[in-house]
Amino acid sequence: MISATWFPNEHPTAAQRTVAQYASFPELVAALGPPRPYPRKMGIPMFSPCEWPPGTKKDLPNAMRVHFGVFDYDDVPMDDIAELLGRMDVPFMFCSSWSHGDPIKTQEALKALRASRKTPASTPDRFASAWEPQEGPELVRGRLVVPFSRPVGIDEWRTVSHALQKRYAWKRAIADRSCVDATHCYFVPAHPANPPAQPIYIDQSLGRHLWGGVVR
Repeated sequence: MISATWFPNEHPTAAQRTVAQYASFPELVAALGPPRPYPRKMGIPMFSPCEWPPGTKKDLPNAMRVHFGVFDYDDVPMDDIAELLGRMDVPFMFCSSWSHGDPIKTQEALKALRASRKTPASTPDRFASAWEPQEGPELVRGRLVVPFSRPVGIDEWRTVSHALQKRYAWKRAIADRSCVDATHCYFVPAHPANPPAQPIYIDQSLGRHLWGGVVR
């Protein structure tokens, strides 16, 4: 079973925290769902792969185990994200985040990126069709969710999380370091009512390796 902790908003009370269990990774992905429109970012429901004993404070000392992997990628060239996902050997879900396509953030990131290195021009043909391309932004802000072969105890999480950061990295597709925090919470897939770019959603949860071991 996979456990996920749910919160109705960014600042819930202890009584509002709920835990749901899923018999498989596809069931978890279905519960997360594709990006949905919200009027504003504040108030969007949140989730966490971390498990806490009932009634305890949501902090690191009380954390028990982590049930699945969640990784955020900010301002990554589309080609690099496509190549990373094309190399995946486990089922996964990838979706754009709230600020995907934000024109100000995108332009600032592009300026910094082009000042340091060139953006690859090619995207793997076998994966290009997954993007439903419609003149989308050159940089992606998104989130990757992957299954574990077993829950990871909090005492081993630091070692495992660093290994996973390396495993799910490719070129400039490097996950945000905040993802190594076992207690980190994430907004459910969401986008503004009038998104600045076409939301991205890729559900590969029914892949060929349903419980492909990511912890070895």
